[in-house]
Amino acid sequence: MARMNITVSDDVREKMNKHVSVNWSKTAADAFTALMNDIESTEGVNNMAEAIARLKASKSKFKDQAKTQGYGFGMAWAMKTADYEELKRIADYLETASNNYMMDQIPSSLDELASIITGGDYDFYELLSEGVDSSAYIEGFIDAAMEVLDKVETA
Repeated sequence: MARMNITVSDDVREKMNKHVSVNWSKTAADAFTALMNDIESTEGVNNMAEAIARLKASKSKFKDQAKTQGYGFGMAWAMKTADYEELKRIADYLETASNNYMMDQIPSSLDELASIITGGDYDFYELLSEGVDSSAYIEGFIDAAMEVLDKVETA
């Protein structure tokens, strides 16, 4: 993986230092990827190969945006609203899926994710229904929630 340096103002760096839970390198890399997907998805198309490449870039852009949105909501939920038991249910689900060699460990829908989190009580936070019902959104949500749980477990 390539490395690069970026420069930000002292003011921005000072503000960034206040948010230690954010992985700033990943955030920057995600922003670079999103911009490249934007650029590639809007380039001219003259043949089928170019159309496929453009649509793949568009698909990647959609997935990146959904995952970022899911991660943001998952982080906010885990830090402000979630109970330890809810975070643990997600972790237990992922561990069981891994132990059973399930190819896709991510829940297939927001309803399934809500069921896992609440232990079957579908009256989950209404905000979850505002998310994109896609595997990328769900993956981002779970990544953030597990990041918070990991910090709780190792603190």
